[in-house]
Amino acid sequence: SISSRFAGSTKVPPPEATVRWRWSKDWPYSMTVTRELELKPRLVIKRAAVKPALAGNLDDWKDATTFTLDNVYYIDPAVPGKKLLWGGPADLSGQIFLKWDESALYVAVLARDDEHIQNTSEMMMWSQDVLMYALQLAEPGKGEGRYEFGFGAYADHDAIARYWNSAKDATGPDIQFKSRVDKEKGICLYETAVPWNRLAPFVPAAGREFRFTFVLGEADSQLGKGFNYLAWTPGINYGKNPADFAILVLGEK
Repeated sequence: SISSRFAGSTKVPPPEATVRWRWSKDWPYSMTVTRELELKPRLVIKRAAVKPALAGNLDDWKDATTFTLDNVYYIDPAVPGKKLLWGGPADLSGQIFLKWDESALYVAVLARDDEHIQNTSEMMMWSQDVLMYALQLAEPGKGEGRYEFGFGAYADHDAIARYWNSAKDATGPDIQFKSRVDKEKGICLYETAVPWNRLAPFVPAAGREFRFTFVLGEADSQLGKGFNYLAWTPGINYGKNPADFAILVLGEK
């Protein structure tokens, strides 16, 4: 039998398969094994009707494809201790917005976090409150590009960390990033635009697809809550494996 633990949701974790059997026809007790099926999300994202201005609000993201991670299922590492420390969506959750045009891939995340902490070095931003996303893109005859970017919202500036960057020698428009932190409301808005020249050798077009996933890092003054993430799929934090990423498909409006 196959079932989902979150039936009715538009974004569900992988379903579970349960198998029951007997050792023999004379054995009165059945054996049961339940395993989570390793299915990767596949999402079609809309072509942008409006190019986002990265102005610190979501007014120009209404045409984006969006979904929310707000369930304990997405806590990473997936160990009981970390999951027990999660205080619900106000503690850490995120709504992602995705769209594209011929110029760039646009990614925004509205993070809810009761305590925003980001004061470490830029290359260590992954250890505190951060948005990170990773991509693997291929172009027939030209090979693959692999990327992992971190976006840190500091008290006095925004910073981008390029942890994995196949297009390190790229020229032309660079990655754009704008954040807005409201500590009273417990939110942090990350707005990013990645020009396709920064994702070489991929050439965008409707119907093209590539691997993508994202995480929100969690720093907290509560003991034991650091190095905790909310992850759409594995593949960034613990083990760098693009095969674990979701698949994004470039769609139309």
